Amino acid sequence: MAWTLVERDSDAWLHFLGKVWHMTWPDPAQAIFAAGYIEPSSPSRTFSMPQTQNSYALMRGYVAVFDFRSADLRLIKDEAMKWAQYFWGSPYRVGLSIEVEKLPKDLIPWQVAQRNATSTMWIPYFEAWSPDPIPLSAIDRVTVTAEGMVFTTELQGSTDWAQLSDDIKRIGELIVSTFEEARERDRMT
Repeated sequence: MAWTLVERDSDAWLHFLGKVWHMTWPDPAQAIFAAGYIEPSSPSRTFSMPQTQNSYALMRGYVAVFDFRSADLRLIKDEAMKWAQYFWGSPYRVGLSIEVEKLPKDLIPWQVAQRNATSTMWIPYFEAWSPDPIPLSAIDRVTVTAEGMVFTTELQGSTDWAQLSDDIKRIGELIVSTFEEARERDRMT
């Protein structure tokens, strides 16, 4: 499986445009690969983000995704404070790109949550939901992100999910050690 460093700057987020993404942490990504699908949010699992405990996805039993297929570039930049934390963070994040044509049902757009005027947490303009688990067969690309770096691999044919999980861990450790070394050099100068 070939991995590519596609971005290493402040414009790394451009890599995510035009696609639908499920963002998660390393341990939940391994659980997804083992289960064979992305499960809907559930109070029985550890939340990867504290906001999840009050999320629209959790309250409805949906899988939360970010839909950047038709979003306006200016709006994406203007609203980055609301979504960027899910794509970058310590130690690193795992992004799963989803081919919506392979989903059993259409995604539910953010406007549905707005119309329901719920007190739950959701992200306007970009968050959408799958009412069903998302099968691994719908994932066409995997990324590992941290601090403006995006490593990516395209999935073609059958995927060795155990090997992919090992690759993600190895890349994540590389990212963490690279930034730790850079911080140490900065402290010494």
